[in-house]
Amino acid sequence: MMRTLWLGWIFALLCLPSLARADSWAPATRQTYFSADQNVRFTVEPRQIESPLAFFKDKMKDKNLAGQQRGGPVKAEGRLERRGPDGSWTTLWRKPLVNDVAPVSALVANDGAHVITFDNWHSLGWGDDAVVIYGADATLVRAMPLTAFLPEDYVAVLPHSVSSIHWRGDSSLSVAGDRLTLSAAIPPEGDNPEVRDFVRIEIDLATGRVIPPAGPAWEAALAQAQRVATAQRAYEAARIKALIDPLYGPKTQEEREWHDYLREAFMRTTAGWMNDSTSTTVLRNPAAEDYRASETWVLDAFKEGRKGDAISIASVGPPDNLVRVLGDAARAVKPGALKGARLYIVTTDQDRDRIAAILAPTGAKFIQLDPTRPIPQRKERIPGSEEEKKARAEMMRRWEK
Repeated sequence: MMRTLWLGWIFALLCLPSLARADSWAPATRQTYFSADQNVRFTVEPRQIESPLAFFKDKMKDKNLAGQQRGGPVKAEGRLERRGPDGSWTTLWRKPLVNDVAPVSALVANDGAHVITFDNWHSLGWGDDAVVIYGADATLVRAMPLTAFLPEDYVAVLPHSVSSIHWRGDSSLSVAGDRLTLSAAIPPEGDNPEVRDFVRIEIDLATGRVIPPAGPAWEAALAQAQRVATAQRAYEAARIKALIDPLYGPKTQEEREWHDYLREAFMRTTAGWMNDSTSTTVLRNPAAEDYRASETWVLDAFKEGRKGDAISIASVGPPDNLVRVLGDAARAVKPGALKGARLYIVTTDQDRDRIAAILAPTGAKFIQLDPTRPIPQRKERIPGSEEEKKARAEMMRRWEK
């Protein structure tokens, strides 16, 4: 399941780079968690893997014991200990854990009667063991997916990154040590993906039973999740429509829109789009106070360009100014300096020939992007098409090599 999920996100990132946040995971290491009174400790020894990259690659291939280091432990292990009056530690139990590599964090009851682990290394929120409750002698009380205590459509709109669901704040145990209070994220509204609000959910540790949440805070969390879901459905519909519709240049001078246009135009017009990328530079309007910096960006793009590079440039100012700046940049590099590079320039037919003549001495290949002409979408990037399915399969084959 995770293999399919990650491949899907990677493919989505290629199609629309702003869809999901990236992940960064340090290797799992031994971790020790103490009870509130510091008299009980729980130590996790992770399954040993070669590296996060080796783990990720093996997951793509659905390999058992993904990334396993030869000769290393093949199971995550937990050890619960109690401190004696003399300060020495006595082992209460030592057994394999449910998690694949290691849990991400844990809570320990003062009496040592329960240990609770949270999430899985490299995949927050996924799996049937997002929350695991161990009783005396490491008895498994219950292993739970998020949907055991949150509605499925609620989980679907929590912030996601490539491999994780960001669902949890600080959790705690009751003073008596018989209840777990989860701090579950409330799906954030608006453009800020960071979770700032949480709702409390309680679980009976002896049975693993979720105490049905209720009250104004819970109802407000459900209502907000519904609003987020509605907004996400609208966004997804607009995203798919934008992918399917012919592409035109933006009607505004918003730089972000022009950067998005340059990236999308590149992927629609470049045969090797799955394995290629482009830099994007937007020349500002000369009337803007911060215009001068954008001229420097164009010059730097020419000076730093190398064989095989793709450089995409647009201007939100007068066409004659773009021609002038491109001319200055072309003269600033040695003849032939950009041989083997590609220059994607946004221009209409009116200035195409002038720009082509200006760029010719650089040795770069000039590719015109006319913002007034529609650029059709390539079939392999249309969601649900047979061509898209083949493109996904091709990506999977490449990951397996």
